[in-house]
Amino acid sequence: MRSRSCRGIFAPAGTTRRMKLRYLFLCFGAILLFFLIHRLGLDTILTQFAQLGWWVIPIFGLSALWYLCYTVAWQRILQQKRPLALHSLYRIKIVGEVINAMTPANFLGGDPVRVYLLRRFFPGLQGAASVIIDRTLQSLATLGIILIGLLVAYWRIPQLPQNIRYGLPLIVLILSAFVVWIFLHQRHGLCQFGFDMLKGLRIRRHFSPDTLSRAAELDQLIASFYRHDPQGFAWALLYHLCGRVLGIVEVYWIGRLLVPEFGLVEAVILAALAPIINLLFTFVPGAIGIMEGAYSTALFLLALPPPLGLTIQIFKRVRAGLWIVIGSLFVTTRDRQELFRPTMKETGVT
Repeated sequence: MRSRSCRGIFAPAGTTRRMKLRYLFLCFGAILLFFLIHRLGLDTILTQFAQLGWWVIPIFGLSALWYLCYTVAWQRILQQKRPLALHSLYRIKIVGEVINAMTPANFLGGDPVRVYLLRRFFPGLQGAASVIIDRTLQSLATLGIILIGLLVAYWRIPQLPQNIRYGLPLIVLILSAFVVWIFLHQRHGLCQFGFDMLKGLRIRRHFSPDTLSRAAELDQLIASFYRHDPQGFAWALLYHLCGRVLGIVEVYWIGRLLVPEFGLVEAVILAALAPIINLLFTFVPGAIGIMEGAYSTALFLLALPPPLGLTIQIFKRVRAGLWIVIGSLFVTTRDRQELFRPTMKETGVT
């Protein structure tokens, strides 16, 4: 039986008008992608893909490893509650990431699904607290890679255009301030702060006692992790950083196979560029066309063949598509009820 809240989780966010606008931007991105492929040469891109050969299999395996890193980080956050089998959590993580890729809301679509699937193992608020913490640590790890990539870019590309040279640090500064603000307020009650802000702005003056009670409990669960499990925080953040590093390795591996001059510095710059583009062009589904153009431009500034950037990003889209298929199988297979059902061993019941 599908509940109304469950339909809300899987339904696309926004009004019909917003959805039409997103489809319009999607068409714009697709046209831009077609133009880039035509401009840089389809034959060149196909030749580069052919050069990868069977290496695509181990390169694809890297994504399985970084999802494993993210899952271990999430498991470490949940460790203070009760033991949970890694394979079950891994599947839930993959399904959440699939929903992120398939819905306009990104992690606002996938993270509620993770909470929903985790309900078989933990009460709703405990699952929600773990997902919020996990997403925060992933954002901190991503921010770290962005900062490193920005420093490397300024060192490696002295001829950056003026709008990028001055605009990019401002964007990163605003992003850093927001992520750090979220992180610090989680330690002292983010939900309560949000309610107070809504009341202060007169957006909403009254909340039901049940809503306030659940928000206070959620704040307490989140703050408890930061205060009482600093070791868990450090390990979870480290695993998220390892996952981001594996993303850099993927870019480096592809680039190195195709162009011997491609180095680790270039891989770091491209890996740091991706989350910035996704943030700035969130209104374009998947930043299609935009990401390919950004990668090609970055490699042009690095004195490397622009088609390489297009090939790398297209490979990443193919890889994301394969994970969507795998994650969809986890959701739609006949045995999905058993897939997420806790065993006696997983829940610690004797």
